[in-house]
Amino acid sequence: ERGSAVHCVSAYEGDIIVLGSDGVFDNLFLDEVVDICNEALVPPRPGTFVPTQPALLSQIAKRIVEESHAKSRVGKGGLLPETPI
Repeated sequence: ERGSAVHCVSAYEGDIIVLGSDGVFDNLFLDEVVDICNEALVPPRPGTFVPTQPALLSQIAKRIVEESHAKSRVGKGGLLPETPI
């Protein structure tokens, strides 16, 4: 479709892949998404891999959506807050 794109990247065991629509990525900078993930995830010890619990991944996803919505809510005076669009 017009305006769509395909991106190929390498993913490795332990990587977190964040998928989202323009509703997320028009409102949050990439470093904000990374910060949300880093706040919730504990860095693994070298040479060890423990899968992240689905409940924690769900919490991270919800936080990303909440932060995105917070930037697009109509504020006082009927104005939208400053958003990185």
